[in-house]
Amino acid sequence: KFQDSSALGDDTSGNGNDLSATNLASTDQTTDSPTQNFATLDPNRKGTMTLLEGNLNADSTQAGAFRSVFATLGMVSGKYYWEVEADAIGSGTFRLYGIATGGGTTASLNTYIGASTDTMCFQPRGNGSDVDDVYFNGTATALSSQTTISAGDILNFAYDSTNGHLWFGINGTYVYSGDPANGTNPVISGISGSSGNPAFFGMSFYDTNELHICNFGQRSFTYTPPTGFVALQQDNLPETAKGISGLV
Repeated sequence: KFQDSSALGDDTSGNGNDLSATNLASTDQTTDSPTQNFATLDPNRKGTMTLLEGNLNADSTQAGAFRSVFATLGMVSGKYYWEVEADAIGSGTFRLYGIATGGGTTASLNTYIGASTDTMCFQPRGNGSDVDDVYFNGTATALSSQTTISAGDILNFAYDSTNGHLWFGINGTYVYSGDPANGTNPVISGISGSSGNPAFFGMSFYDTNELHICNFGQRSFTYTPPTGFVALQQDNLPETAKGISGLV
């Protein structure tokens, strides 16, 4: 069943036909299965970057141009939480995280989230002298502080799809006094999902040497999700009229 993270090849039938695990670590175990479908990164909706480890790792390999990637599961209502480990950080300041509805995803693949209609994003300026920015439908607004992201940081995302609020945190602390559980001080607002036009999480990079590892709940979260927020998993999405969890 691959359920023992310390012995992924363990034969649980009692017959002792164990499989040898090669190049597998305990972190390679996930609960993603045909009956437990979690979001991953979508290989059909990405710019020029490489997806690894079951489409959970985004590796930016092209310098001097933006590229974006989006998650596979869209949100039309409800509150969702996920984490991204900033495993490697490039030398520049251009990394953006945000939300795009269906109409904005295609246009954003080879530019940055927030550049086109129906998109919004947060841009930390961890390696530069400028302050943070938010982008909404192509318009940038400068914020009051500078958020630093370092290699190894766990980025926290809480998104209220019903009201279009996105919170961003680092290692369990949300920027700009954000409080997702109480619904206050989101880092950016205005893009919500709707029936037939779901909202998708996306990331954009400009530099090489950017490696981000996503966790939508198929592994244990490093930090406890805010009260009322759930993993981005099929069973947590609203039921369609046909009784099938998922979105068109």
